[in-house]
Amino acid sequence: LDGACIKPDFYSISCTFEEEHICGYSSDPTGQLAWTKGQGSTPTASTGATEDHTLGTAQGHFMFIESSLPQRPGNKARLISIVEQPQNGRCLQFWYHMYGRNIGQLNVYVSMNTSNNDTRTLVWSRGANVGDVWRKAHISTEYTVPFSVIFEGVIGNGIEGDISIDDIERLAVSCKEPNNCDFEGDTFCV
Repeated sequence: LDGACIKPDFYSISCTFEEEHICGYSSDPTGQLAWTKGQGSTPTASTGATEDHTLGTAQGHFMFIESSLPQRPGNKARLISIVEQPQNGRCLQFWYHMYGRNIGQLNVYVSMNTSNNDTRTLVWSRGANVGDVWRKAHISTEYTVPFSVIFEGVIGNGIEGDISIDDIERLAVSCKEPNNCDFEGDTFCV
């Protein structure tokens, strides 16, 4: 070979879930269930994604929580990123899919890793059926200390409540507040 070889970064906060690994993400062992790497339709009818966001096909992959039995309302699954350095980007973009009449909640936390303690802050949340489509979300990651991101799926009141995420990407630009508005709530975004 001529020239330098570049080793791919398999462990990154950015992830399409198309590779065998899941970019260093891990399930929180204290959760009542775990995120599952999915492909094609989720197991329960009338809920969940039927294709991934990356490829837009049933052959693509995404992460999801399955809301059918034995899950109970309020059960939580947490997917935790690797610890990210503050200089690696300023905005986290991801795609989410929340389709079904019993949708619970999708929460995103940032966990600050400082020498004194580990603090967790809710930075984004949705709790509604947004239809059988993938929607984009942005979260500012303009931090001065190392941090990790936690995606928390909460089971709703029934089996039609699968929640999926895909195409997590750390961007070098700042998030624009209007991009966080999806007009899904009862109030207009300001």
